[in-house]
Formats: sequence, C-alpha cells, structure tokens
Amino acid sequence: MNRLRQLLGFLVLVASVAGIVMVDRLDSDAPEGAAVANGALSAFPQVSDTRRISSSWFCPGAAAGDGVTNAYVNISNPGETDLVASVSFMSTDPIEQQSVVVKPRSRAQIEFLRGRTVGVVVPQVELVGTTGTVEQQLEFPGGDVTSQCAPDTSVTWHFADGFTAEGSTQRIVITNPYPDAAVVNMTYTTKEGSRNPANLQGLIIAPRSAKSLSMADVGAQDEARLAVSVTATTGRVVASRIQHYIGLGRLGYSTTVGTPRTLSQWWFTSGRTGSQVEELLIAYNPGEETSKVQVTFFGEGITNGLPIDENNVA
Repeated sequence: MNRLRQLLGFLVLVASVAGIVMVDRLDSDAPEGAAVANGALSAFPQVSDTRRISSSWFCPGAAAGDGVTNAYVNISNPGETDLVASVSFMSTDPIEQQSVVVKPRSRAQIEFLRGRTVGVVVPQVELVGTTGTVEQQLEFPGGDVTSQCAPDTSVTWHFADGFTAEGSTQRIVITNPYPDAAVVNMTYTTKEGSRNPANLQGLIIAPRSAKSLSMADVGAQDEARLAVSVTATTGRVVASRIQHYIGLGRLGYSTTVGTPRTLSQWWFTSGRTGSQVEELLIAYNPGEETSKVQVTFFGEGITNGLPIDENNVA
C-alpha cells in the first residue's frame, strides 16, 4: 500500500505518516468552559494545558456499508480518578447520546455505527475536565484505521488531498453540534483549477446533525488530485473526510478531520522511501495570492532546502 504524506504549503498541511505541529497556547489559572477554546489554533488536535470545566472532541465519523466492519471511539483516562464522558452520535437522524465512566489509567471503547447499514455517523465526546484524550478507530478488511479527533469547531476547514479516480470514493462530512442551523459554502480544486459549484453554496446543516457529500456526486468525479475547502458563513462546524482508495495504485481506507487554518510552517516527524513505497508532498493553496513553498528534509544523505516550482517539482 502506497504511503502518502500531504503538505498544504503556506496554508494547510495534512500527513498520512506521523507528524507534529507546534502550537502556541495561552496559560490560565482559572477554570474555563469548553466554548472558551475558540482560539486561532484551538481546532488542531491537542490537549489543553488550561483548567476547563469540560472539553469536547469531534471525530471524523464513519460510513456504514462502506466496507467498515466496526467503528469505535476510544476514550483514554491517564488520570487518577474516574473520567465522566458523554458521547453524542450525530447523523441525519435525531441525535443519540450515551454516558460513559472511564476508570483511572484505562480506556473505554464505544461502538458508534450501532447496527446501521447505510448513512454516516459522527461521534462527539464531551469530557468533564481535560484529563482524557479521544481517538477514532475503524476496523477495515485492509487494516485498522486510527484517526485523531479535533477539540474544537471552526469556520474554515481544508483538505489538501482527495481522490475519486477509478471508482475511488471521497465523502466530505460536515457536522453541526450546535442547537442552531449552520450555513456553509464548499469549493474544490483539481488539476484544472478551482471550482465553486452553485449546488455547494449555501448548504444548510441542521442543528446537531451530520451531512455527508460524495465528491463524485457533486461534480468532482474521476479526479486524481482533489483539494476541498469548507467555509461556514453562519455558525461553526467540523468538517471531515472519508476516503476509500481503490484505483491508480492507491489502495486502502482513511478518515481524517480537516485542517482548520493555513500556517506558514508544518513539521512531520518521520517519512519513508524505498521499494513499493511512494511518498508525496502535496501543496495546496486555498488563498487568492501565490504562495512560495520550500521543503527541508532531515536525515542522512538528504539534500535540504529545495524550492517547489510552478509544476510542483522540487
């Protein structure tokens, strides 16, 4: 299976191998509510070092009937006392909820497709305090898929890499966890340029629900390069991608929450080259101005500081 690492240059970056992003955070001694997390970088996966009354985690979700055997949300408690969590399951149906108590230094695993055979389900986990962490795990015939969950909503989300070639499927899932409706616009970029289809403007996301859009069905069919941006004009949302690769040498299944904003620096802790391995850096610029990207590699025998030209060649 090819390994792909995605880089959104001066703007957005996503990796399929291990990566790390340096995030600045403000310190505070006073307890905070979950909503106070709405800062510039708060939607990036991280554990807050502030004292909050509660913290929320928004996971990518899973599509029933897409070859996934089981779908779990894993809640870890590294602390010394019980961790109380409330798990919400959002879809096109009325929201369902379940309470969970996670024992000290242990984890709880909750299956969230809950017998469905069609449709997308997105789990949201609210923890009392900030001790715990949350990840999503899917069991797939080609191997398990583990994904990070985001600790906040955002008005923008970007996806550098997408793929609908040779029958591959890509879903963008937009989740609105709030009691009021949200309105979003979507754009996508292919090798031919950026597109703003009328059917992707002014999408209404009902309160406490998740909406799934197949990129092939909305106009981006048989695309080997496909980037997507989601912008909320009313409210705040979480956007995620469910991707099933079955063509052009790309095989497998992945889920990920989008990148909530563009940045000027991105770091990845590891990479791999060798026989039967292909690793790509994909630069995506969702802005209106040209961005210059320079990639530096670290390791024995590596040439550093190669600029990327207009043909995406270093």
